[in-house]
Amino acid sequence: ELKEYQKWDKMRRSLEYCIHDRELKDTKRKLDELEERLSNFDEDQKKLTSELKAAQEAAKSIARKLKDAKKEVQLAKEEKETLNVEQQQLFKDKTKLELTIKDLSDEVMGDDRSKDRAENELRKLTETIALKEGELEKLKPLYEAQKKKEEDCTRDLGLKEQKRKELYAKQGRGSQFTSKADRDKWIEKELKSLNKQIKDKSEHRDKLAEELKKDAEKQVQLEKKIEEQTAELERQRAAIDDYNKQHYEHKKNKDQYQSTRNELWRKENQLQHTLTSLKEE
Repeated sequence: ELKEYQKWDKMRRSLEYCIHDRELKDTKRKLDELEERLSNFDEDQKKLTSELKAAQEAAKSIARKLKDAKKEVQLAKEEKETLNVEQQQLFKDKTKLELTIKDLSDEVMGDDRSKDRAENELRKLTETIALKEGELEKLKPLYEAQKKKEEDCTRDLGLKEQKRKELYAKQGRGSQFTSKADRDKWIEKELKSLNKQIKDKSEHRDKLAEELKKDAEKQVQLEKKIEEQTAELERQRAAIDDYNKQHYEHKKNKDQYQSTRNELWRKENQLQHTLTSLKEE
């Protein structure tokens, strides 16, 4: 029985050893697994901590970007409003410039028409002056001839007067006549003839004097007319010079305004493009 007991006791202890050994290995295995899980947990914790930190940094960066984006949106909004105001002002300036250019174009056309009228008047005045000067040149020899006729007539009239006086003087002598009646008859005839000649010469002289007076007046009028036409000619020339200067100034202003309008168009297109880009953003 003791041997039997020892046998079973040995078997029992062997079983207990096996059981303890298995439990020990199992416990050790579980411990290793736990240590491995703990080690993995630390790594995961570190990874999570790193990811959390990265996420926090990313959140801060996004917050900064969002703030900057809001600021840019506000600036873009303000810029858009400013551009809208500038665009409206540009529209007004462009419209004003277009009206100014139209007015200048009308003035230039008006100046051209005025210049044409002035040049036509100048041409007519030049022709009139030449015509009047021609008339004056024709009148001068006629005037001189009429004046000479008047002088001749006056001289002839003086001779006739002298002859009449002589006849009156002879009336007291009468030695060449046979009778007083013959003498008186001849004297009366001579006096009648002389009186008629004197009357004719006087009338002719008066007529010549009147013609000379008219010619002199006409000459004065022609000279005055020529002076007036010459003054008008100079005035028209000065007016044409003024028209040319005004035409040049208007054309220069028109070109300047046209250049300004083109610049405004360019700015307007640029602003429109900027506004379109802002709207798309």
